[in-house]
Amino acid sequence: MSPSILVTGATGTIGGLLVRELSARSVPVRVLVRSFERAVPLRALGSCLDVVEGNLQDRASIEAAFTGIDRVFVCTAPAPDQVVLQGNVVEAAEATGRPIHLVAVSAIGAVPPDVPLQLAQWHRVTEAQIRSTPLPATILRPQFLMQSLLRVASSIRTDNMLCGSFHHARLPLVDARDVAAVAASVLTTDAPPGGPDAATPSYTLTGPQALSYPEIAALFSKALGRPIRYVDLTADVYQEYLMSQKLPQWKVDDLTLLAHSFQNGHSWPVTSAVAEWTGRPARTLTHFIRDHASAFQKPPSCSTSENPFVHCATPFWSLDPAPMAS
Repeated sequence: MSPSILVTGATGTIGGLLVRELSARSVPVRVLVRSFERAVPLRALGSCLDVVEGNLQDRASIEAAFTGIDRVFVCTAPAPDQVVLQGNVVEAAEATGRPIHLVAVSAIGAVPPDVPLQLAQWHRVTEAQIRSTPLPATILRPQFLMQSLLRVASSIRTDNMLCGSFHHARLPLVDARDVAAVAASVLTTDAPPGGPDAATPSYTLTGPQALSYPEIAALFSKALGRPIRYVDLTADVYQEYLMSQKLPQWKVDDLTLLAHSFQNGHSWPVTSAVAEWTGRPARTLTHFIRDHASAFQKPPSCSTSENPFVHCATPFWSLDPAPMAS
């Protein structure tokens, strides 16, 4: 059977997990990648996968990948060019003259319009572009991926420490596997449930709890069987850390702005969208930690690092995919 679903961003965290989810459901899927080499880990998933090489900067390669496709997963790495890249996908879909269903990943802050985060503004532009077309579409807004914690696994593993600048803000971390499961259900459902916007339904995807980072550290302590402490940094120190990591300036600015906003202890609401789409509760953070225990467990011979602040947690963004459990 030829695939009718096209996945962009298939080598990223959510896109890669989505391809795995669709393959597990024996759903044929086509992935558009910049090079065949990048898709090598995906090829092991079997015959349901059709890999095509192309570039989202090249409309011709996008249009070629649309042959026989009626549903497209739109997701790219967070970066200043994402508006152009995702816009090219939307324009190419509209140019086919077919009612291709777009399933796009957006982010926290894309609404309301006064959120000053640059990433939120980029997502807001793409959402507006999608809504301006006659194409059927669904917007998914995952919030605070649990997989971001894998990036600081070495500090948890060797120093029994989790550090960041979250203060007492409560974040509804969601497992990217649940985001992928929701996306797979949307892409394979003929009559999706209605959303708050009849023309372009949108869903905020969260885990089952909004947790502060001290509470997250306590859950790590319980799951790993040893005390894990959370070290809270001031926004200024956190900004210095981000700059030392040579991150793009837009990311430093956004993450620093978030650090300042976390000082008031804001709590983001928990939603039931994951359960509504998958028919099961969203994974808890304890579930996530246990599934990835090998990444956090202390090796037999382990010494404390000389610089304990070499790995600080960030809310959710990276230009590179986070490690994934199989």
